[in-house]
Amino acid sequence: MFCEHGLSPDPNIARMQASIEPLWKRIASGCHLTRDVARMVRDGGFAIASSESMYLPSTPKFAGYNVWGEAYVA
Repeated sequence: MFCEHGLSPDPNIARMQASIEPLWKRIASGCHLTRDVARMVRDGGFAIASSESMYLPSTPKFAGYNVWGEAYVA
Protein backbone atom coordinates (compact mmCIF):
# COMPACT_ATOMS: atom_id res chain seq x y z
CA MET A 1 0.00 0.00 0.00
CA PHE A 2 1.17 3.51 -0.68
CA CYS A 3 -0.06 7.01 0.08
CA GLU A 4 1.87 10.16 -0.74
CA HIS A 5 1.40 13.73 -1.85
CA GLY A 6 3.18 14.84 -4.97
CA LEU A 7 3.18 16.37 -8.42
CA SER A 8 -0.14 17.78 -9.54
CA PRO A 9 -1.48 16.76 -12.96
CA ASP A 10 -2.54 20.40 -13.50
CA PRO A 11 0.32 22.14 -15.38
CA ASN A 12 -0.32 25.47 -13.63
CA ILE A 13 -0.20 23.90 -10.17
CA ALA A 14 2.85 21.82 -11.18
CA ARG A 15 4.70 25.00 -12.19
CA MET A 16 3.81 26.54 -8.85
CA GLN A 17 5.07 23.42 -7.07
CA ALA A 18 8.37 23.59 -8.94
CA SER A 19 8.87 27.24 -8.04
CA ILE A 20 7.98 26.74 -4.36
CA GLU A 21 9.86 23.45 -3.83
CA PRO A 22 13.36 24.83 -3.07
CA LEU A 23 12.02 26.89 -0.15
CA TRP A 24 9.48 24.23 0.81
CA LYS A 25 12.23 21.58 1.21
CA ARG A 26 14.04 23.86 3.68
CA ILE A 27 11.00 24.66 5.80
CA ALA A 28 9.37 21.20 5.59
CA SER A 29 12.30 18.93 6.50
CA GLY A 30 13.23 17.97 2.94
CA CYS A 31 9.68 17.35 1.73
CA HIS A 32 9.35 17.30 -2.07
CA LEU A 33 6.30 18.67 -3.89
CA THR A 34 7.22 17.53 -7.41
CA ARG A 35 7.55 13.78 -7.08
CA ASP A 36 5.52 11.70 -9.52
CA VAL A 37 4.22 9.14 -7.03
CA ALA A 38 2.97 6.53 -9.52
CA ARG A 39 6.21 6.67 -11.50
CA MET A 40 8.27 6.27 -8.34
CA VAL A 41 6.24 3.21 -7.32
CA ARG A 42 6.77 1.65 -10.77
CA ASP A 43 10.46 2.63 -10.85
CA GLY A 44 10.82 0.90 -7.47
CA GLY A 45 9.96 -2.42 -9.11
CA PHE A 46 6.26 -2.50 -8.30
CA ALA A 47 3.17 -2.73 -10.47
CA ILE A 48 0.17 -0.69 -9.41
CA ALA A 49 -2.90 -2.85 -8.80
CA SER A 50 -5.18 0.10 -8.04
CA SER A 51 -4.83 3.76 -7.22
CA GLU A 52 -6.85 6.88 -6.58
CA SER A 53 -5.91 10.52 -6.40
CA MET A 54 -7.39 13.85 -5.39
CA TYR A 55 -6.65 17.25 -3.95
CA LEU A 56 -7.14 16.95 -0.21
CA PRO A 57 -9.94 19.19 1.08
CA SER A 58 -8.94 22.35 2.96
CA THR A 59 -5.34 22.03 1.74
CA PRO A 60 -3.56 24.41 -0.64
CA LYS A 61 -3.45 22.76 -4.06
CA PHE A 62 0.34 23.08 -4.32
CA ALA A 63 0.68 20.76 -1.29
CA GLY A 64 -2.59 18.84 -1.42
CA TYR A 65 -2.46 16.51 -4.43
CA ASN A 66 -2.45 13.00 -2.97
CA VAL A 67 -2.13 9.56 -4.56
CA TRP A 68 -2.84 6.28 -2.79
CA GLY A 69 -3.31 2.68 -3.73
CA GLU A 70 -2.06 -0.87 -3.78
CA ALA A 71 1.01 -2.18 -5.55
CA TYR A 72 2.73 -5.54 -5.84
CA VAL A 73 6.22 -6.71 -6.77
CA ALA A 74 6.34 -6.85 -10.56
